Amino acid sequence: MFRDLTAVQKAVLGALVGMIVVSAGLAAWRRSRPLPPLREVYPAESPARPLVVNVTGAVQRPGVYSLPAGARVQQAIEAAGGLTPNGDPTSINLAQRLRDGDRVLVKVRPTGESSPRSSSRQRSPTAKHPRPTAPKAPPTAPAEPSPGSLPAASPPAFAPVSLSRAGLRELAAVPGITLPLARKVVDYRTRYGGFRRVEELLLIPGVTPAKLEQIRPYVVP
Repeated sequence: MFRDLTAVQKAVLGALVGMIVVSAGLAAWRRSRPLPPLREVYPAESPARPLVVNVTGAVQRPGVYSLPAGARVQQAIEAAGGLTPNGDPTSINLAQRLRDGDRVLVKVRPTGESSPRSSSRQRSPTAKHPRPTAPKAPPTAPAEPSPGSLPAASPPAFAPVSLSRAGLRELAAVPGITLPLARKVVDYRTRYGGFRRVEELLLIPGVTPAKLEQIRPYVVP
């Protein structure tokens, strides 16, 4: 039968046989090759989005604040400038973790309930050292106006700043208190547990009686 084929048919048949042999050889070679190891591909972690919370109630600066993911209620209150003198820290869980869109409401201390600092004369539990005795500021005699001079202008309206609660920037904004002095005020209240009298400023290096009188109208303990 093969003898009856023409030369062209024989060539075509030979090419087909060759292709079949080559294909079978390639298939056998591929099966003998080891498969490459599989690589585990993990999705890229998206960066944590900041939280936007609304801080209201008895805080120094109520408003909307942006905080890092995982922030707690204490951080939100600090961002709002801290509690006001009549803010009740027991009305809220300071350690609670925040979620985006949360509302932090600090309630006012009930009427007639005094703060721990004013209800006891004992040393504050947060104080690390015995509180020194603040000297009394010498009385300053009012300056007599010279003939023809105008009376001294009264201090501009300024909400009193709490020496025991205000942040560093708030203290530095008080007339007469520079940023280095504000840091000394924060160090003093951290060391002794806050202020009981404005006159305790005289215990801080750099505060003279004259500077105390300059600061006094703008601060409260």
